[in-house]
Amino acid sequence: MTKPSLTIVMPFYNEVAFLDLGVASVLSQRIDDLEVIIVNDNPEQFDQTFFEKQNFPTQVKVVHHAANAGLSQARNTGIKHAEGKWVGFLDSDDYYLPLGLKAQFDTAEKTNADMIHGLAVRNGSNAAQAQVCVADAQNNATAVFAVGRQVPEAGFGIFSSWSSLYKREFLTRADLRFDVEQRIFEDRLFVVNAISHAQSLVKMAKPVRVWRRRESSITTSPNSVADSLLKLKAFEKCIDHWLSVEGLRGFGVREFVRIWLHTLTQSTSSPFEHAFGDIAGPDAKVHDALLRILSKYDFTKEELGDCLKADIRHARRTGPNRMSTADFLLSIESAIKGDNVTLRRIYDAFNNLPAKPPAPAIETGRTDPYMEGVEFHFHVGLHKTGSTFIQNMLRDNREQLAKNGLLFPTTGLGFPDGVYPVRPGGLPGHQALLWAVNNDPEMFDRLRAEIRASGCKKVLISAENLSAPLSDEDHRTATFDRLLAMIKLSPGNAHVFAMVRRPDIWIDRYFREIAGNGAMASYQSIDEFALNNERILSLPHLFGGFEARTGHKVRLGNFDELTQKPLVEQVLALCGCDAGLAASLVQHDHGRYPSPCNAQVEIARLVTLLQPNLATRQATLQAFSGMVTPTDQHDILLTPDARQKIVNTFMAESAEFAADRGYTHAAPDWKADIANAPASGAIDIPERYIQAMMQSATWAAALPTDDGQAPQKWTAQRIAKGILRRVLPNLNI
Repeated sequence: MTKPSLTIVMPFYNEVAFLDLGVASVLSQRIDDLEVIIVNDNPEQFDQTFFEKQNFPTQVKVVHHAANAGLSQARNTGIKHAEGKWVGFLDSDDYYLPLGLKAQFDTAEKTNADMIHGLAVRNGSNAAQAQVCVADAQNNATAVFAVGRQVPEAGFGIFSSWSSLYKREFLTRADLRFDVEQRIFEDRLFVVNAISHAQSLVKMAKPVRVWRRRESSITTSPNSVADSLLKLKAFEKCIDHWLSVEGLRGFGVREFVRIWLHTLTQSTSSPFEHAFGDIAGPDAKVHDALLRILSKYDFTKEELGDCLKADIRHARRTGPNRMSTADFLLSIESAIKGDNVTLRRIYDAFNNLPAKPPAPAIETGRTDPYMEGVEFHFHVGLHKTGSTFIQNMLRDNREQLAKNGLLFPTTGLGFPDGVYPVRPGGLPGHQALLWAVNNDPEMFDRLRAEIRASGCKKVLISAENLSAPLSDEDHRTATFDRLLAMIKLSPGNAHVFAMVRRPDIWIDRYFREIAGNGAMASYQSIDEFALNNERILSLPHLFGGFEARTGHKVRLGNFDELTQKPLVEQVLALCGCDAGLAASLVQHDHGRYPSPCNAQVEIARLVTLLQPNLATRQATLQAFSGMVTPTDQHDILLTPDARQKIVNTFMAESAEFAADRGYTHAAPDWKADIANAPASGAIDIPERYIQAMMQSATWAAALPTDDGQAPQKWTAQRIAKGILRRVLPNLNI
């Protein structure tokens, strides 16, 4: 049998949600004689049966480790089993661009070089669009064909092993393997070994693959002490290797300079804080390891100064955060001598860091004396926990509530003028009030006047977007701070509450909501979304900032207990109202604000994938939502494995926090329900949905952009082609 011309090695640990997309991106490259080797580095959790269920074609092979051995060993196992003339590496959560690997492979065949490098592009965890990685843009954006002693110079700016194809004969000749001691941070060391041995290198200067940025991945998670030690070990091995090869000492000096600049750069991946932030306890190990590296080498000041000037990334810095040679040398000397004051001064200047300000606070005299006697209750969601029903009930019963001392203001309630919900029936609570923070300060004068006129000593503001689950804690806290400042309210007079529901169901409903509203985060599958956004399952992450700012614990209601405690009854209890108040309220029929059905979610995801412009995307979905009715397809979109993982993550991150604030979980029941749930069926896209979406997109495409120019061309024919590529053969149309 003819051997394949190309082998792509894909280490696999638990990237279930991403695996199919990665494999498909390889198989779609129009390279007939290729093989994909998946190395299963998690045999305790995934056996051969799991991979057989994926229904991969015959050119996809699976090799199982006996036990978890780490990423380096997984790649080595792939090299051992590879039969292709060329070998490449693809992490299971990444993917190739359309015909990107094909272009890289064709370049390899034409040039017969030992290494063929292609640019990588990087996307955000919730964004499909990507940009060329900074390191590639700065170092590898010019096409090069280097031979002999030109290779180390040409390849010095390559940092990732997976950005290149390698001739298998070269890997054998140079005995190139990944260092198994480096379970992480193995890439640069492999590249240093490769470019010091390669006789030829091609840099294509064209994008070929996507590096997917994920929350909680090796590259995005903050370094632990153990991680910092492994990183420093890899740094040292890189320098030592350069110095071991005759004639390449200069690259060892450059590696040293690059590493120290990286250490001095403020970043979650830098070992600086572990080494110098606290020279006590476990961080002393990082400190000692870094000092040993700084003291180990006999590089002269002239060598270090010359290499600093030659460092490409540093040369592009301007202003005060471009380090002088004198400060660079002084930083090394200060670190070795233990002069942390001088070292910190240089570090702060290099990163252009101002002195840390105190925690934000409302200026003295900015609070309204009248508001000091008013108790504010902020309902911050969560999304898809009955917020629309709650807001309609409170709005309809404003007079009754006010008679009992609770004001639900009309000021700021609803959308800002001229803004409409993407889907019919949406009510965002006091969204206009959040909008007014930056756009209409006079609205807060009207709010304070309404509060005074009511005579109420309790005010309920309902704005689920204050929780902003996909934002970071600093963003949430800053928004809350600005809101309090505009109200002229002391943080101590603010109390925050939220409704919480079973986490796997919440993720399913929340994903449907953001997909139906055209949020870019819905470009990915729901399983991918759940993995990329695990932090939203941490209630301390979502609510810790509110607690730190107000000095009060967040109060949590239980959406899952609706049969025992009606929703509005829970809300009023969380505001400290009398138990009988809820019974006096009248419920009007506003219709339901249901979650999109499965078919509507898929259509919305298609629109999001095909249309990058938010305004056009939302206009399309507004028209589409007004033209169709939901199907009866409402099976939960998450796979059982993803649901179990969500529950486990919630329990680990939030169970204790939630119980202390009023929410009691039912995890055993959740897990039993998931185990007994039937498999979800295929999603059927009705023909009327296709027609409605094409018509809606045609109308929306005519909208002018903000600058008055014609929008990006996006015809019905293009939509149809996109649909066919996306849904077949996995969906029934």
